[in-house]
Amino acid sequence: MAPLPLAHPLLLISPLSSLGVPTSLVALLVLGGALVHILRLPLLRWESLFLLGKAYSPTLLPPPPGERSLSFVPPRVDEAEAVAVLNPSSYAPLIQIWENAVVGYIIVKDSGLLPVCLFLRKLWKSKGDFSLLLHANGFFIVRFDLAEDCNLILEGGPWTMEHRPFILKKWSPDVRMEQERLSSIPIWARIPNLPLHLWNSDCLSHIGSLIETPLFMDSATLRCSKTTFARLCIEASKLLPDTITVETSPGFKERFRVEYDWKPQACQFCKTFGHDEN
Repeated sequence: MAPLPLAHPLLLISPLSSLGVPTSLVALLVLGGALVHILRLPLLRWESLFLLGKAYSPTLLPPPPGERSLSFVPPRVDEAEAVAVLNPSSYAPLIQIWENAVVGYIIVKDSGLLPVCLFLRKLWKSKGDFSLLLHANGFFIVRFDLAEDCNLILEGGPWTMEHRPFILKKWSPDVRMEQERLSSIPIWARIPNLPLHLWNSDCLSHIGSLIETPLFMDSATLRCSKTTFARLCIEASKLLPDTITVETSPGFKERFRVEYDWKPQACQFCKTFGHDEN
């Protein structure tokens, strides 16, 4: 039978009733009319299906034995309000599990799990595997097996999907993916002709703070392997300057140009990213 001329990837799911396994599904990943992947899935809610690329797993992090059970812990009462007081040692192992993860946001309407996963598999040439999990409000999480891949993806880019920005931010315990609109996003800034003796974390922290909140420098800047410009990742939440002024020595000021891999447009009314004032 000739393959179907499909313009977009198609995920076909059918019961395994003929095999006498009514509790499972077979997912056929069809791309361009060709079958490229077969997955055997247990019956789950649709939003809990995680497409992991090389393999599918209904649980990303298998829980240790005995950790499924819960128990009542009396809360602390502060001014008539019940407060759950957590011990940092109880969640420290989970922080280690997620330390090679990034939080993503694509400013594209109706971007589903399958298109995003296929897009990332094609775009990123990671050495190890990674898992993709959808979150609410257009956010998703990518967890890498290798720290090297995580760092390379963060330093690369700018990434785009359908000609729209693909925002990535390193996961941390302080990340909250509960706001639909982006009040700040990480962007890459380049400072051409910056004197090489200023290429350290202290000087670049001062210089990057003129743009906004500096996060880290890229590997080339750290190693001084590309001396044309210093490249910094900046947490941006406002209009970005095109020039900055630095007092490189007492009484001597220099002005430097600032370039951006991608310059986001913020709405002038609500001061958030992801849409313009129209």
